[in-house]
Amino acid sequence: MLAALASSGVLAAAGCSGDGDGGTSTGGGDGDGDGDGDGGMETTEMETPATEGPTPTPVPEEAQDPEFNWAFKSDWNPVEANLNPEAASANNPWFIQNIWGAMGVQTNLRGEPIYLNAESFEVADDNKSATMTYREGLEWWDGTPLRGKDIVASNKIFNFQTYYQEESPDQPAEIVSDDPPTIRFNYNCAQNPTLALLNQRFGNSWPQWEWYEPWLNEYRNASSESEINSVTEEFQQAEITMQDVVDNEYGIGLWKPSDWNTQKLVHEKWEGHRWSDRTNLEKFTIDLLESNQKLTQAVSNGRVDAGSVGQISGTGISNDAYEVVHKVPTGAQIGLKLNKANKHLNRPRVRRALAYAINHDEILQALKSGIGVNATSPGTQNMATTQIENNFLSESVRNNMINYGQGAQLDEATTMMEDAGYSKQGGNWVGPDGDTIELTHITPSWNKYKFISNYLSDKLGDFGIQTEVQPLSYSGFQNIWQNSFEYDMATWFQQGLHPALWYGLGRNGKGWQELNGWGLSMLANPDRDVGCDPVEREIQEGKKRDDRLNQVIRPEYPGQVGTETLDLDNVGNVKTLKPFVLNQQMRQATSKERLVELTKEFAWYANWAVPNLELFDEVFTNFGKTDAFQFPDRSQRVYYHRAPWLWMKEGRVNGRAE
Repeated sequence: MLAALASSGVLAAAGCSGDGDGGTSTGGGDGDGDGDGDGGMETTEMETPATEGPTPTPVPEEAQDPEFNWAFKSDWNPVEANLNPEAASANNPWFIQNIWGAMGVQTNLRGEPIYLNAESFEVADDNKSATMTYREGLEWWDGTPLRGKDIVASNKIFNFQTYYQEESPDQPAEIVSDDPPTIRFNYNCAQNPTLALLNQRFGNSWPQWEWYEPWLNEYRNASSESEINSVTEEFQQAEITMQDVVDNEYGIGLWKPSDWNTQKLVHEKWEGHRWSDRTNLEKFTIDLLESNQKLTQAVSNGRVDAGSVGQISGTGISNDAYEVVHKVPTGAQIGLKLNKANKHLNRPRVRRALAYAINHDEILQALKSGIGVNATSPGTQNMATTQIENNFLSESVRNNMINYGQGAQLDEATTMMEDAGYSKQGGNWVGPDGDTIELTHITPSWNKYKFISNYLSDKLGDFGIQTEVQPLSYSGFQNIWQNSFEYDMATWFQQGLHPALWYGLGRNGKGWQELNGWGLSMLANPDRDVGCDPVEREIQEGKKRDDRLNQVIRPEYPGQVGTETLDLDNVGNVKTLKPFVLNQQMRQATSKERLVELTKEFAWYANWAVPNLELFDEVFTNFGKTDAFQFPDRSQRVYYHRAPWLWMKEGRVNGRAE
């Protein structure tokens, strides 16, 4: 079934979003803010799925350079790092445990599974369970066989922290076998096979069971939610140091850490790994470069062998030793999230005016010329990337939607403001209540986010809407974004390569929520069993809007795509969007036709009402020394945007012979 869905275009590549390749495990998305660009180097065409199958690359017997150095701009310090995956103070690059751990399966840009430590992922015919079978003979570095309990351990911790119980109420898992390790996911309701793959929760198991076991026992002995919360607080203070990783041999990957200091983390190839003969490299060093200046110097003098082009954005570096080796869209979109608790932004004509006033063509040019960042246009204003549009919205639907344009349409924007009762006074728009529009605009201090926020502040100021940009640390941003909601606009990303994830409604221990796409905060009682029939979840009797963000919960909109009027009294066919119902239907849909139908409703409402604003779709690019190293070519698997880390994990980079 997965193969059939891949060929039909339903199966989408899994990916995380963020900013640059400098992500941290606690960061929102995966970035330190350096974005992506070409760094002054000549770029190739965007990587697209090749039609032919994988072509094996011969491994040279000897490498002229057996050590591979990856440039990574980060102030992360492995000497002081706490590698506990759940540590409250953790600030670890996301890829660290990825390289060491027992990741089962990922997906490539064709939507095909990339089997790493797993050898199969099969969805049952009734779509109510999926079974992931791992390869035989897998061992941790200490010689302990990989077991089913290793795979489920961290997920059990997550369940206690999220649901206050050991098993997920929606997706309980069972260990079917230890030889080979086999896990079965049992779904309460039939699940779309694509989501079964994208949502499998055991993507990376690390460290092994013995580290988690005493903590699981403490959770099991806790008799109340408050006691579970107390265990969580203690658990998040537990430490795993780099020395612990080495002494206890916490890992199963091809590369074992052997040396580290404040400026580098050195790995040596573990000869006991089944992929050790794939590569002639002996060492894999991550050069930790804490500033743009140090990164620029390292690239200029050719000291590093590969890295993220985005991390040298804006430097204008040109070094003939490097070429672009990978360039892909990320499946993520950067946008302006609007808080409808602000009375100006609660007016749909004002939101439409913003959509007309934003010049997407100029945004792409500004990113490129200002900080060297490559990006692509988001396409139609419907809160979806072009990938979602191309896969799940027909051309006729897209063509019939309201065209806010890629360039600014200031006449249309002005008309919208005037129709909303605003007038220009002293160059600023003054509302029907006599006050000017002054908006608080929060953004993470990541380079790309901060740059585009300041750029838009200037442009909106020219139009007559004043904004105050507040760059914040990640923790400071998240505190406002998820807790206080004291903002008017926020620059943030949204991710997902399946419409049920893109127009998603997430669940945590407190309620159903969605903060990215719709701007809804806590809405529903998670303890209410709604069964498997797509029904509207109970929120509160008569509740019309979200308390904290003033977002309409069940908004009305024209049934005919392309109807521009905002006066629904004059529209014959009026629909009510029930996001909980539609999302539940998406999660259970087993045909692409049904997904297309459901996606249209979300996308059309977003186009008509403009609950948030699209800015640009992300692109990630990586460079490497192609004269010294062999990288996977286009005829091999087309990986998702984290490609280089998977290349190293799989031993697919080789040093060229003399």
